Amino acid sequence: MDQANLYNQLGVGQVKQAVCSVPTGPQAAATVGSADLQKTAIPVYMCPTATDPLINPGRVSGGHAKSNYAGIAGIDWTGVDTTTGFKAIFVDGTKYVTRMRDFIDGSSNTFAVGEKYRRDIDGTLTTQVAGEYYGAVWVGIAPDVRAANVVGQLAPTGSSYAVNGGSVNAFASQHTGGAHFLFIDGRVQFISENMDQDKLSAIATGNDGKVANIE
Repeated sequence: MDQANLYNQLGVGQVKQAVCSVPTGPQAAATVGSADLQKTAIPVYMCPTATDPLINPGRVSGGHAKSNYAGIAGIDWTGVDTTTGFKAIFVDGTKYVTRMRDFIDGSSNTFAVGEKYRRDIDGTLTTQVAGEYYGAVWVGIAPDVRAANVVGQLAPTGSSYAVNGGSVNAFASQHTGGAHFLFIDGRVQFISENMDQDKLSAIATGNDGKVANIE
């Protein structure tokens, strides 16, 4: 999966990629020359079963390459997280570095990544903000938005954030009955869409003291 050439061309860590799409207006200066690079589809980031398009259309011109795997950001979203407190492996903010020592629930009891695919639930998502939320490659993101849904939530009981749930931000796949999730310890497990949502929520966080058995 060596992508050194693409990494270097994007200038990761050196060039600010303002948004995860082909920008227009004042944001364009931040991503000059990267429009085609942002459309580079990387096979390892794509599920062989998924039939969603390689280019993920967005509300900003051009679109960007898809990924069918998104990081776990916990169980809620109340705006950008500017605190330094730990929540999940991928946090909704910019001020916290997650380390293995933070997963007090155990690396075998905490989700890291889950499956996503682009679903036109209401048929108009390509013209809405939600159109940005379907497993895009994280080229860059402003600190106060989550424009690419590299992260997602697994909220508590009754939520449309359940696996294959109704939310545009729900983890989902085209596999029958559920989706695959990667745990912090490196194992992959198929999670049923009918699994208890409270258990899923517990596994979406790494330090809430709740260790759920999903066997």
